[in-house]
Amino acid sequence: MTPNPTPPTFSPASSKTQPSFWTRLWALQDAYEWIPFCTFLAALVAFNSSEWSRTLHQEVWSSYSTKDEIAAALEGYAGTVMLGVYFGLYFTFALIDALQPSWLMRRRIQSHRPPPTLGTSLRTIFWGAVLNIPVDMAVNALVVSPVWRWRVGVEKVTRVPSAWECVVEFVALQVLNDVVFYWTHRLMHTKYLYHRFHKVHHTNSSVFAAAANYLHPIETLLSISPLSGVPVILVVPYPQVMWFNQLWRGYESATAHCGYDVSGVVPNARWHDWHHRAFDGNYGFSATIDHIFGTLHPQYVAWLQDHQQTFERIDVDVDVDSSGPMKADEAPATSTSTSARRNAWSDDVPDPYAESGVKEE
Repeated sequence: MTPNPTPPTFSPASSKTQPSFWTRLWALQDAYEWIPFCTFLAALVAFNSSEWSRTLHQEVWSSYSTKDEIAAALEGYAGTVMLGVYFGLYFTFALIDALQPSWLMRRRIQSHRPPPTLGTSLRTIFWGAVLNIPVDMAVNALVVSPVWRWRVGVEKVTRVPSAWECVVEFVALQVLNDVVFYWTHRLMHTKYLYHRFHKVHHTNSSVFAAAANYLHPIETLLSISPLSGVPVILVVPYPQVMWFNQLWRGYESATAHCGYDVSGVVPNARWHDWHHRAFDGNYGFSATIDHIFGTLHPQYVAWLQDHQQTFERIDVDVDVDSSGPMKADEAPATSTSTSARRNAWSDDVPDPYAESGVKEE
């Protein structure tokens, strides 16, 4: 039997061979990761030029007379979008995990572990909704919504934005989303906050979609609510842009935790899956901001290179048993080479916060 290869680790490179900052940043980019984002942006532009959009806005404008009333009515759709994304995406992925279609099991990042059972997913969806949605909605109702309605101008609630305005505001929101998420997430990884709150989220080292909202309520207050509010308060977007921002944030969060690597459909799944396996580093939505601030996990690039090489031939090598779903002690059958390469990374990095000697940031 072929022994499993030892996972490669980073070793300090000499100044002559170490790639430059920009070379490493470029190496971390993946064009397929941009497809979902560009799709959402194109959908936003298309929606605002559609007959559906014109009808919806005309109904609101004819029903209300003051700026505040129109703003409140249009903003209300954002809450509807948020709840629709929450339950729609999480229930969809729960069903996918339960059915375990063979074509998707081949794209499972942690192939040595089966997906969660339907019961586990449903319980996670339920407790995430009960414990965290009320907190986020309260912060939005008491802080974010009043500030946005106070700052938004009449022109933004009485006309549909142009394509250029959609692009500028949507991109600005995503940049701020990444910055806010990075720093609040990094804050949650300080020893004090991790032990008391964030460790709840890291209960799942093998992530699944509903685990995205499996949080301590205090973490929702300290981390998720600022992510929902700060970009909106600073950019003061058109209501229509705000709807698609909510839609994108929900999609990105669920798919980043889904556990499957589907190029062009699932953004940042590999990136965030490694964060849950390693417990530290890779704090942002993408590799760019971690590379800028020097918090890229030291083993991630080596793992990513090995992962990409494995997945290049996975459709040939992997033969998932079609007789039924995976059991808890089973993994998809693979050829010797592919199985060895994937199992080389099967052990998670020990939780550094479990050791008393970890220093606080």
